[in-house]
Amino acid sequence: MFPLVEQFENGMQPIAAFCAEHGISPGVSYCWRQKYRKETASAGENVFIAIGRGPEASEKVPVGVLYPGGMQIRFLAPVSTSFLPKLMRS
Repeated sequence: MFPLVEQFENGMQPIAAFCAEHGISPGVSYCWRQKYRKETASAGENVFIAIGRGPEASEKVPVGVLYPGGMQIRFLAPVSTSFLPKLMRS
């Protein structure tokens, strides 16, 4: 089940659509995502990473932020990379 959790975590698809596509309930998905986070957190993988800023600062990219407590912020449309520092300061 962890490969599906990783696929969801790395994607930008809403949870309801992802679960429907893979034939699982959102409740089951939630339980497995919690188990996954606990295991990766204990392995030291759930840490903040630096976001590099290249010369194309106005490029629009899909963005998702996953906080250590499990809260997620996902934008449905790509946002400007110049917006990311403002988001992190808020």
